[in-house]
Amino acid sequence: ARVGRVAATYRLDRGLTTLSVEPDDPAAAPLSAVALDAIQVIAPATDCMVFFPELDALFDEAEQGRAVLLQYLQEDAGRMRLCLLEESSAARDAFVKALTALWLEKRTDHSMWF
Repeated sequence: ARVGRVAATYRLDRGLTTLSVEPDDPAAAPLSAVALDAIQVIAPATDCMVFFPELDALFDEAEQGRAVLLQYLQEDAGRMRLCLLEESSAARDAFVKALTALWLEKRTDHSMWF
């Protein structure tokens, strides 16, 4: 399991099914592509530190309020975790809220509505 920091940008694909995290340095290897339906946890990292104490060592106190934890299943590797560091705690909260809403929508069986 790789632990480290990489300056990166995340984006959703057009179908809103995959969150990609791409390093800002083009020479670096791609970081992650996470299928939304594989996500198990979307939360502010501060809410998860009691369960994952290793998170405390990754961020200083100022950064902890900006960090997001994603836990997901990857077919060939099992359970994976990805931490994102947002620009502010407000940006963190907006990201968590938006991704959670999208994740819940993707998990809802809309065919039952008709």
